Amino acid sequence: MNEKRSSAWIYDLLLLLVIAGGLYFRSIGLNWDENQHLHPDERFLTMVETALEPVHSMSEYFDTAHSTLNPHNRGYGFFVYGDLPIILVRYAAESLHQTGYDEVNLVGRQLSALADLLTIVLLYFIVSRLYNRKIGTLAAAFSALAVLQIQQSHFFTVDTFANFFIFLTTYFAVLILMKEDGTNSPPRDSVSLLHSPFLWLSVGFGISLGMAVASKLNAAPLAILLPAAFAIRPFLKKD
Repeated sequence: MNEKRSSAWIYDLLLLLVIAGGLYFRSIGLNWDENQHLHPDERFLTMVETALEPVHSMSEYFDTAHSTLNPHNRGYGFFVYGDLPIILVRYAAESLHQTGYDEVNLVGRQLSALADLLTIVLLYFIVSRLYNRKIGTLAAAFSALAVLQIQQSHFFTVDTFANFFIFLTTYFAVLILMKEDGTNSPPRDSVSLLHSPFLWLSVGFGISLGMAVASKLNAAPLAILLPAAFAIRPFLKKD
């Protein structure tokens, strides 16, 4: 046991190196097209971003017919992507005063790279939870060096945002699956329910799933992971 604890710092160091390498490959050359807007999907999202305007209250946001964050109200009635990524990018660009046509796309690329970097971290925690830290570190390293992920991190599209929330949803499902509480029976009263870790893990699952669907609609089938996690729990071998 002491040997495992003494070697734990090695995996921490390796994970930091993996994250640093992933950050390097995802941040270098973000303005690869030199403001020529060569990616067609990204160019469309950039046009939408420049047309959107922040709202000043939640009531304005939920006023779908008039919200200035709704692309359909800003001349883009055929917008079919998830709204969450463009809203996040719009507010980030607003805070940085970089909302112009040749600026907001670069903000989007930086956030896209960040989302993919955080996905690597989530992958590490998921695999470490299911197997061990050694395999988790190896999985994170492969993800950090994956060419497709590096490529997508250089585009302001919704894919890396959706992937992050998909992995976050999966992480909550894994926590439910692997949670050790000494019992598999559900709480019997409302007080026990409120103190149950499974309630809050399920809430986290629902919120992250909603964000994944708000980024890309085809993430919806991921909802099956919640009942699946609870269904499989009784069959897990307990040490």
